[in-house]
Amino acid sequence: MDSIYRQLDIVRKRLKWLQAWTKVRPGCLAGLAAAILCLLAGRLWPIESLWIYAASGLLLGPSLGWLWGWLSPVSDRMTARTMDQWKQSGEAEDLMVTALSFAESDSMLALQQRLQAEEYGARFIQQIKQNLPFSIKPKWWLIYGVGCAVIVALVLLPNEMNDVIDRQKQERAWVKAQVKETDEKIEELAHQPLDPLNKAALDQELQKLRQALAESRQGEKSLEALEQSMKTLQEMSDRLNLQQQERTAWLDMWQANPSTSSLAKALQQNQAEEAKQELDQLKSRLPEMSQAEKQKLADQLQGLAEAAPQKDEDAKRLAEALSQVAAALNADDSQELEQAMEQLKQLAEENANAASALSQQSAAAAQLASALAKQGIGLAQDMNAAGMAVADSWSMGGLAEQLASAAASGTGGEVDPDGSSGNGNGSPSEGASGAASGNTPDGSGAAEGSGSAAGGANGAEAGGGSGNGAGTGNGAGAGDSSGGSGAGLGSGGRSLVTTPREYKGSGNIQNDGGPTSGGQVQKGGNSPVFDGVSRPYEEVYSDYASEAKRSLERSELPQSMQGLVERYFMEIDPGR
Repeated sequence: MDSIYRQLDIVRKRLKWLQAWTKVRPGCLAGLAAAILCLLAGRLWPIESLWIYAASGLLLGPSLGWLWGWLSPVSDRMTARTMDQWKQSGEAEDLMVTALSFAESDSMLALQQRLQAEEYGARFIQQIKQNLPFSIKPKWWLIYGVGCAVIVALVLLPNEMNDVIDRQKQERAWVKAQVKETDEKIEELAHQPLDPLNKAALDQELQKLRQALAESRQGEKSLEALEQSMKTLQEMSDRLNLQQQERTAWLDMWQANPSTSSLAKALQQNQAEEAKQELDQLKSRLPEMSQAEKQKLADQLQGLAEAAPQKDEDAKRLAEALSQVAAALNADDSQELEQAMEQLKQLAEENANAASALSQQSAAAAQLASALAKQGIGLAQDMNAAGMAVADSWSMGGLAEQLASAAASGTGGEVDPDGSSGNGNGSPSEGASGAASGNTPDGSGAAEGSGSAAGGANGAEAGGGSGNGAGTGNGAGAGDSSGGSGAGLGSGGRSLVTTPREYKGSGNIQNDGGPTSGGQVQKGGNSPVFDGVSRPYEEVYSDYASEAKRSLERSELPQSMQGLVERYFMEIDPGR
């Protein structure tokens, strides 16, 4: 029987191999079907790595079929029955099955039957490939060929979803860049010398933004997160600025009283040590005051306490200390007055330090809001160049550009590319202020600005330049330390307008030797066109005219200039 079992094992392996290939055939069909379905789905939805999925289907189907066939069990009896079905003499044999049936018998008849079965098995194994041949029916080749042809056609035909996938990859690259820039801002904030509590509020907002950016996969979602954080930081800065303004207005009331005037100045400048010195001096003068003077001072201090800003907790604590000093003065209690003055000195120091910390926090919040605005503007320009829409906050003249421009124009007057007015004070190194040509819808320019000279000067500058896109023109204007204006007219073709990337002009600067003084003008909006992007002239004119109107409403235009401005807009009106 050992020899017969070895023969059965050889035949079993052949049967398992044939069985595995038999299961590969439907596996191949399943793989072809899976690949075709993947490629068809890729034409309906933007599926990235589509080729990997299709190739995986082609490989996985046959592989699973092979494993299924190879791992399926083949018993000794099934193997013996298969061998007996081989017809050598035209009739089925049952030698192998019979040998297995009487494997435990030791009779002479059983032994003789095993000998015959062993001889039969040897002959079967000698021609095992002929007895158990491998074959594929023609219909299978036809089905495989059709499936492969369909796959090739789906691969070669253009697929619109590929463009969508490319845009998704581009958006993810944008988002990744935004996360990196936000990480840099978080790192910069960590090294700023701010109060830990105030820094924590800023860091919390940046961490929230980073998480939102990391979770977003679209440029639109990233812009929404940037806009939310930008507005939150700007609102924080505005709220702190308002608190500082209310505190300053309150301290201005202190200056009306000679006894607290110097103290008010020290507190307004957030000088804690100087404030303590002023209080020590006031304390030293109290014994020399008459009762009437003390009563007057007490009334004044109580009035200042009652006028304290109610939303400022530091100011409220300082006001309570003022009330205690006033009460001690009214009671003429020297011991109570001593304690009240010490407490006032301590709270004045805390108020100055707190105001200084809040001022730094306000400046840092405004700086971060401006930085996020610049960061978002870059993303918005990339999206706009890719043909994607952006929110109004990121369009030209929107909130983001206003915040970015506000930081850029913190020192020195600035003229915007569209020729609208700029604001700010000129630096001492500037010899004069004047007008420069700007890019307006028709190529002409109008601008205004102001500045002060180191040696003291009012100046005028004439500048000439060319508009980019739809026409050319020159602009000229004059300015002084309190403000200046200029306008220019031009003509040219009016079909499309493109904002240039460089703005050039030339002119002479003259100093008149006049007195120096700071000047301020109102800042207007900006050109409603992204750099390098063209828009119809009629649309640009409408936006430009509206922005110019808003700019004029914010400041009164000299009578001599009103006619010039009116003629200017009549000249560039697309309806003429």
